[in-house]
Amino acid sequence: MLSQIFEFDGYSVISATSKDCSRLRPGNGGIRIGQYQDNSVAEAEALRLASVMELKHSFARTGMSGAKVVVNAEPNACKQDVMKSIGTEVLGDGSLYLGCDMGTDGDDMDTLMQHSKYVLASRGSLVDPNWATAESTFGCIQAVLGDHLDGYTFLVEGVGKVGSHIARLLMKYKAKEVICKDVDEAREHVRSFADDAPRFTKSVSRDFESTEAAMSAVDVFVPCASCGTVNSVILDALKNCKVIAGPANAAVASILDFKKVLDRDITLIPDYMTGTGAIQVDVLEYAGFLPEVPPDVVYAWVRSQSKHRCAVVLEKF
Repeated sequence: MLSQIFEFDGYSVISATSKDCSRLRPGNGGIRIGQYQDNSVAEAEALRLASVMELKHSFARTGMSGAKVVVNAEPNACKQDVMKSIGTEVLGDGSLYLGCDMGTDGDDMDTLMQHSKYVLASRGSLVDPNWATAESTFGCIQAVLGDHLDGYTFLVEGVGKVGSHIARLLMKYKAKEVICKDVDEAREHVRSFADDAPRFTKSVSRDFESTEAAMSAVDVFVPCASCGTVNSVILDALKNCKVIAGPANAAVASILDFKKVLDRDITLIPDYMTGTGAIQVDVLEYAGFLPEVPPDVVYAWVRSQSKHRCAVVLEKF
């Protein structure tokens, strides 16, 4: 992977792309904004995430390459200025297309689009990339467990736009129990799709006498939060876990934790397989199919593609 650092007043923009990124195989990834110790830490994050994006694009066979832009910004940095800088200085020749990531949203993409046409963020479409990511994750879960989930208890960690939709899909397909864990306890109770007979997820914070009791019941762990959530602490708590499948980037914290997963014979579906939904939507937008294709059709296609590709990989093991 290659990286380039752009310095501005109050923030730095680090662009990471694959070595063969070009207009023939354009890079694609999101813009992540955060406050890092220094630019070397931000650069390492950009390179690592771009490598994951490269794996995602290869797995989904999009024809695009992996990329990521990380912004190391002071707390008072103006996001409109950041987007303008990226649009005018980082984007330019059509070899890189960007969208949302942590710290950015649709409004930021609207600002970016004022300064560059190389933006893939489903703007003007009813398709939600977050829902698409939930669908690709769910497709991988079905590839591992089958379509009937009534015998399994799931733990969804990180109940934002992606995690909450995964929780609803799990309830829709009759999972035995869906437990949610989030830094914001108010988000841990998720309502199912059904209006006539609503069902709610269980909250680690409020529905169990202890976290240990909740963790020991889990068959499938679905990490949807930040990097490194699959660590020695959570693995020791998940005594009966059989499957780990979630869209969180680089979920396994270390090589030692990865070895522990293997030693316990836990099936681990990596994020470059589960989290392809958003880039599959990006490809549809890049090819000009959005916003004409209805969202339900897009989500069904994303799920079926992910389920099929994951099943093909699993057959080899």
